[in-house]
Amino acid sequence: MSELYLVLRTDSQEAAVWIAPDKVAHAELLNDVGSFRTSPLFAVAKQTSPTLAKNFFISFFTFDGAYQRIADIADALPREDRQQLWTSIGLASLVVISDDVSLEERIRSDHSDRLLAVERWTVKSNTLKKQEAFYFRPEPAEPTAIELQSIEGVLDDECVYLAREIHLGLTELYYSAHRLCPKLAAAVDQMAKSVNEILSELSSLVTLTSQGSVEEREANQKRINGLTDYLIQINSVLAYSQSQTFGGSTPILRNRAFIPSHTLLGVGTATLALHAFCQVVDRATAENPVYETIRSLFDTPPAVDVFRDLLNDFQPDQWDRPDANVDFHLANVESKTQRPHLLFFSARLGFQESPYSVSAAVQALPFADTVKWNLMTLSHELMHSHVRELLPAIFSTRPAKSPDPTATGSHPDMAAPSPPTELPDDVIEGFLKEFRSFHDGKPLQDFRLKQSLRFVILNYCIFRRGYDPQAERIARGTTETKLKIEARIPPKNELWSYFRSYYRDINEIMVHVFDYHYFYNGAVTIYLPVLWESWLTVPSVLVNIDHYVVRSLATVSTTLHGSLSDRFDLAIDQLKQKIKKLQETAGDSVLVQRLLERLDGEESKTELFLKFLPAAYLAEATYKFLLASGIQAVLYKDKNVKSQDGASVYPLKAGEFEAIEIGSPIPLIADRLRRHVEDGDVGTLSVQHRSAWLYLACAATLK
Repeated sequence: MSELYLVLRTDSQEAAVWIAPDKVAHAELLNDVGSFRTSPLFAVAKQTSPTLAKNFFISFFTFDGAYQRIADIADALPREDRQQLWTSIGLASLVVISDDVSLEERIRSDHSDRLLAVERWTVKSNTLKKQEAFYFRPEPAEPTAIELQSIEGVLDDECVYLAREIHLGLTELYYSAHRLCPKLAAAVDQMAKSVNEILSELSSLVTLTSQGSVEEREANQKRINGLTDYLIQINSVLAYSQSQTFGGSTPILRNRAFIPSHTLLGVGTATLALHAFCQVVDRATAENPVYETIRSLFDTPPAVDVFRDLLNDFQPDQWDRPDANVDFHLANVESKTQRPHLLFFSARLGFQESPYSVSAAVQALPFADTVKWNLMTLSHELMHSHVRELLPAIFSTRPAKSPDPTATGSHPDMAAPSPPTELPDDVIEGFLKEFRSFHDGKPLQDFRLKQSLRFVILNYCIFRRGYDPQAERIARGTTETKLKIEARIPPKNELWSYFRSYYRDINEIMVHVFDYHYFYNGAVTIYLPVLWESWLTVPSVLVNIDHYVVRSLATVSTTLHGSLSDRFDLAIDQLKQKIKKLQETAGDSVLVQRLLERLDGEESKTELFLKFLPAAYLAEATYKFLLASGIQAVLYKDKNVKSQDGASVYPLKAGEFEAIEIGSPIPLIADRLRRHVEDGDVGTLSVQHRSAWLYLACAATLK
């Protein structure tokens, strides 16, 4: 037996406790008990016989670094005692069920150095007779305070109310973290500092709303609205963060959890796994601050040629100049603290990112160790945060070591940056004047590298504007003979409207390129199946299928060679091959059928090619100029990773508890995906058991 269900009845004066040995018994029990709390438990030993007597002890252990502690405990115990060890995805991640309390006492004695809390239940005749809780952490220092006094009488009542709510929420989260998850306390402090920076900027802007031109006042008001929205987001997510991380923690009966399948012990360890994932990404981008490198040091002439005609002029090899890549400059930039995120599981938002929060789909709780709901999906969301910093840096005008007048709020220690789509008119005019002079033939020596990056993005906009109508005519059945489209620079307002229209697409293409290379190591055999199986459940994919096809093709084209035409043909073949394999498991999926129709038809392929050209151009520029090798090095820094037949292999199978230090969740998750996609080796445990184990292993990397 590898899993069972713990059930607590709460609708009578005396709480009752049952152990259901399987799903059928669990369902029958829930039908009978009325009001209840329940959580699944998973065996540490491979063959386990749970205690099913009416009289027993249950001990709930909360450890700092639970995975390694469980491995050490299991390794030291005889087989009959190992059979009493169970895990959960709550903060109390080790559960001991025994008719003898001595096993709990032995574990407490041998591992007290890493214990945070222990709770013991004494159960007689299925009735909870006694609860005892023990804590092992001293009282915490005071958390960073939200500076409420400085905003009284300056900001409006709504903002002051939000600040007070956030202050209370962060204080509660801080004290809970200090007692039961000290590694989160620093992140809570950092969030308080970010809130203070938002409030400080708001206070400054409020005094300017009655000054300056109409345009300036309008820009200030937009920024005020955006910053207020950040406060609303933080306040909303704090409730999720508190309840999901500490719901079901000791004392268990007082800390009710609210995810239906885990109402007893909660999902705290699963939430810590999300934090661990985010933490290693933050560390990688902090140690390799690409946005600051672009802002400060990409002012070296000459620029690189960004071309004017994709079919005839574009030669990606000309972009291989060493000093045009951020790696050349990163050694000269200090590490930067990243903006903190609150992480939680959402039944409504799924996998989604905003400036101060990241959510994972609630379906990932039981299905994290599947392709469709895998945890690596977080990487795409976190790369949106990365690109949110990069684009304002590319469109900044700051010379090296000088203040940037266009960079309000664009340092990650401050509130989230404003997108370059909202830049002042005079700055936009300056960018477009430079762009026109480039297209008029002004020598590259007269331009700098940062201008090259801006030209690439503006070129993408006019290429899109030129190629999209041709693709639409083909879709309508109009014969098309001329595919050559040269970049034509429209008037200022028109070009900037293109930029605003395509801004989301620009973001998505850049995000995909970073995701593909940083997290999947450019492994197309894994990336495409994972991408498209995860998209099978997304309604918008079927509605706008070409958009997603083009993003896929452009991304994988960055690891191919030859002209864009050659890359397109190779990418189409790769995608078609993976989709046909997906068809074997997806069955009669309408999306798969539609997709294969688009990839096989000659006219539809021509239409896709026209859409592919600008996307591949932007993807190649992202790969050649903005990809920092140091970021992937940090993400995959784990001494357990082995190279086998060109693939990165992690020496752990689902359900194994080995006394090793897991360095990063990224290679472990990547290995699980490789096993699913290439080997079909998922193990014999249930998917819920495998997923719970994966959360425990990933949470162990939190520092």
